[in-house]
Amino acid sequence: MKNTFFLIALVVLFSTRLTAQTKVNFYTTKGNFVVTLEDTLAPITAGNFKKLVKEKYYDGVIFHRIIQNFVIQGGDGAAGKLAIQDEFHPNLSNLQWTLSMANTGPNTGTTQFFINLKDNTFLDYDKAPLTSQHPVFGKVTDNVNLIYQMGSVATDVNDKPLVDIVMDSVRIDPAFLVGVDKPVPNEIESLVCFPNPISNNSVITGTGFEGEITCRIFDVQGKVFISKQMVLQNSFTIPIENFTGRNLKTGVYFLEISNTNKTSRLKLMVN
Repeated sequence: MKNTFFLIALVVLFSTRLTAQTKVNFYTTKGNFVVTLEDTLAPITAGNFKKLVKEKYYDGVIFHRIIQNFVIQGGDGAAGKLAIQDEFHPNLSNLQWTLSMANTGPNTGTTQFFINLKDNTFLDYDKAPLTSQHPVFGKVTDNVNLIYQMGSVATDVNDKPLVDIVMDSVRIDPAFLVGVDKPVPNEIESLVCFPNPISNNSVITGTGFEGEITCRIFDVQGKVFISKQMVLQNSFTIPIENFTGRNLKTGVYFLEISNTNKTSRLKLMVN
């Protein structure tokens, strides 16, 4: 009897681990929330999103389109990213608080996603009027009150918030990282710039790079604008001016800090 009970417990534990869905933490200038991905039902779409998160693609990106009682959309700027195939499942629908792929037609999804502020089943692949097909791949599972607040902000005529809501960082919950994905001890877990897009008041915070480091700032083409040596303490908070040294034109940049053992990068937005 004991052996049978032990076997059943193992099966339940193993099944739970197999079906556990990845949680992703969003840290924004409006507050924080958690999304649970549909790894099992939407492995291609959820996998593409996780890949972008691991690349820190969304760090510093704004929610550029908010329509009250409809959607909150973010992730703009897909240059160089390949489109993925549409992935639909009968058990996934564009219901309130779900995360779905933005696209311009079949198989054109890349980096943009939206959060449904209400049931928008007309965006499903199998429901009338069948003019839109947006694959669902997750759902907000913590702090939906924040999503409601975000969905009510003032916007301009193009549905862009009058005050930017920025994803300072988007990170997979450490409990769902395995193998080489697991954070390395003493390495930077969340190199963050706040606020980002940067202003004169922005600061860079991080841990794990004690001593002399090389700091570089370069654009998406790899052109280096700043390269300097600095000395950091293990935990640091430094004004952005100490890194940049001068103003940067509007665009997307990367701050890279490195020593002989490791390198970490952070996306910077300049408006």
